[in-house]
Amino acid sequence: MLDNFSRQAIQIIEDAKKIAMAWESPLVGTEHLLMAMYEMRDTICRFLLEDRLIEDAELRAVFEEMIVLRKKEHQDILYTKKFQEIIFNSRELAILLKSEFVFDEHLFYCLLKEESTVARDVLERLGVNIPEMLKDIEDIFGFKNEPKEPFPFLTNLSNINRPHDYVKRGNHIERIKIIMNKKQKNNPMLIGNAGVGKTAIIESLAQDLKNDTIYRLDLGGILAGTKYRGELEEKIVKAMEFIKENKAILFIDEIHNIVGAGSNEGSLDIANILKPYLARPDIRCIGATTLEEYYRHIDKDKALLRRFQNIYVDEPTVEETKKILKGIKNYYEDYHEVVFDDSDIDQIVEGCEMYLPMRAFPDKAIDVLDEAGARLKFGDETRKAIIIDQVVKDMSGLDSVTLEELREKSLYYEEMRPFYMRFLGGFSTKANIAKILAGPNFSLERLKEDLYAVFNFKEEMMLSINLDYYHDSASINNLIGSSKGYVGYESGGILTEHILKYPLSLICFDCFNQAHPSVKSYLQKLMDFSVVIDNKGRKVSLRNTIFVIKDYTVKKSPVGLITEEKTDKPNEFDLVLSDCKSRENKGKNCLERFFSILNRLKIELEFKDVPKSDDDLEAIVAKILLEGKGKYRLFYRNNQYDYQKIA
Repeated sequence: MLDNFSRQAIQIIEDAKKIAMAWESPLVGTEHLLMAMYEMRDTICRFLLEDRLIEDAELRAVFEEMIVLRKKEHQDILYTKKFQEIIFNSRELAILLKSEFVFDEHLFYCLLKEESTVARDVLERLGVNIPEMLKDIEDIFGFKNEPKEPFPFLTNLSNINRPHDYVKRGNHIERIKIIMNKKQKNNPMLIGNAGVGKTAIIESLAQDLKNDTIYRLDLGGILAGTKYRGELEEKIVKAMEFIKENKAILFIDEIHNIVGAGSNEGSLDIANILKPYLARPDIRCIGATTLEEYYRHIDKDKALLRRFQNIYVDEPTVEETKKILKGIKNYYEDYHEVVFDDSDIDQIVEGCEMYLPMRAFPDKAIDVLDEAGARLKFGDETRKAIIIDQVVKDMSGLDSVTLEELREKSLYYEEMRPFYMRFLGGFSTKANIAKILAGPNFSLERLKEDLYAVFNFKEEMMLSINLDYYHDSASINNLIGSSKGYVGYESGGILTEHILKYPLSLICFDCFNQAHPSVKSYLQKLMDFSVVIDNKGRKVSLRNTIFVIKDYTVKKSPVGLITEEKTDKPNEFDLVLSDCKSRENKGKNCLERFFSILNRLKIELEFKDVPKSDDDLEAIVAKILLEGKGKYRLFYRNNQYDYQKIA
C-alpha cells in the first residue's frame, strides 16, 4: 500500500500509529497524523505552523483536549476512514503532479483539504486560516495543477469544452431522464453503431441537468498504478462512495470494456465490483456501447445485463443529418475560416450516403465537413464542389475515378455499345451494362478486363463465387458467416467481409443454376433490398456493388456457330423448352422457369452464337487480330480477306 511513499512519509505514518498507541486510542486518526508531521523536523507542516507562531505546548494542549474522550482500554489499532482517504488522495495527487514518490507535503495538503476531521478542528481552534495555508503550499511546491475533481479518473462532463452544440433528434434524452427517475433499474444503456452520436447525447444531457452532475469514468485511469491486489477495488469503492454522497451520475463509455478489465488470479474484474452498486437505487449509471460489443460481452453476463435498461440509438436519416450539419457548420466555418452554404451541406450528406455506406451518420458527414474545411483553408474556394468530391473519394477508396465519372458510367447510354464488342458473339441491340450473362460464349475474364477499364476497378475489388459448391441450404453461411457458436463465426462470410472492405465491388456468381434453391432465394432477397445483415448483426449496404450472374441455360452448339443440326439427346433445358420458337426465347424462358431472378435485374444480356454474316465475321476477326501478340490489320482485296502486320 505504501510502496511509492518516501521514507519520510512512511515514518510519519508509523509515528502517527505510535502516538495513537501512546494515548491509548483504539483508532489512528487525522489528529495523530497532524501531530506526527509537526513533531518531525523539516516538514512543511512544522514550517507553516511555526511561521504562524504556534508553539509546541499550545498545539499539544488543544490536541489533548480534543482526544481525551477517545481514550479506551488498549486493543488492536485501526485506521479511521478519514485517515485512509488522506493516504489514498495523497497518492493520487502525487500521480497527478507526476511525482515519483509521495512526500510529506502531499500528506499535509490532502489533510487540509479533507473536511470534518479532528485535525482540521485542532487547527481551527488555534486560529489557523486553512485556505491561506493551502495557498501557501500551492505557491511553495507549485501545486497549480491541483485536481478539480476528487479523482483524476472521474471527469465532470459539464466542465468539458465540446467542439460544437448538440442538435437534438429523437427522444433519447427524455427517455434517459425517465429511466434515471425510476426506483429500480435506473441505469440506462445506449446501444448503437459507432458514430451515431451516443457520447454526444450524454454530453448534451450533462449540460441540460441543473441539479445533477455526470462524471465520466476513465477506465485507463482507474487501472493505472494498480500493481497489487486490492488497489483496483479500493479505487472503485472510493469513486462509488463519492458518486453516492454527491448524488451524481456515473457515465461509462465503451462499457463493454469493464467485463474482464483488471481481473487477475484470485481478484474480481470491474464489472463484478460494480454489480452490487448498480443494484442500489441511490447510484445511477449510464453506459454506452456498440451493438456488436453488446452481444459479444454484455449479453453473456446476465447479472450485468439485467441491471441496465437498453436504449437503442438509431442512425439519423439523410434529412436529420442535413439538419445536424446546418446546426454545427458555423463552428467549423469559424475554425477553418471558410463558408459552407446549404448546397455544400447537401452535397456532403448525399455523397456520404452514396459512397460511404459502411460508416454511420452523422459521424461520416462531420468528418467530410471538417476535412473539406481544412483543404479549403489552403485551397481555392471556387473549387469547393470538386474538393468535397475529392474528400469523399479519398474516404471511400475510389482512387482512380471521380464521383462525377462514376455517376455518368452508372447510366445507360449508347456509348457503352463497344463494351460488348469485346466478347466473341456478344452483340446486342441494347446498350446497357449486363446484369445477367447467359449463353455459350460468355467469357468471365474478358468481362473483368472490361469492367476494370470502364469503372477503373482494382483487381482486389473483384470477387468471384462459384455457386456450384452451394448444394445445401447451410451453405448460405459461407456468404454471410456462421451463426453464433459455430466454427467460423468470428471470421465472417466471404461476401459480407469483402463488401465491408471494398464497398465498391464487382461480385460474380458463377453457375447460378447449380445452387441450392434456398441460396437462390436468399440472393433474390438480397437484390430486392440492396442490403444484407451478416451473422454479427451488421448491415452491409450493396448500393455500390455490381452483381454479375453467370449461367449456362442454352445448349452449346459446335464452335459457337448457328447450325441446323439437331441432337437426339436433349439436355434438361431442351426438354422443358422444346416448344420455344427461338434460341433467344429459350434462354429467357428457361431463366424465368428455373428461377425468378429476372425481375430483380435491370437488364439481362444473352451472348448469342456467332452469326454467319460477312460483316459480323469481319468485325470479330479484325478485333482478334488487333488484340493478338502481334498486331495485324484486316483488309479485303481481290474478293478475299487478307491481313498484314502493323509496323
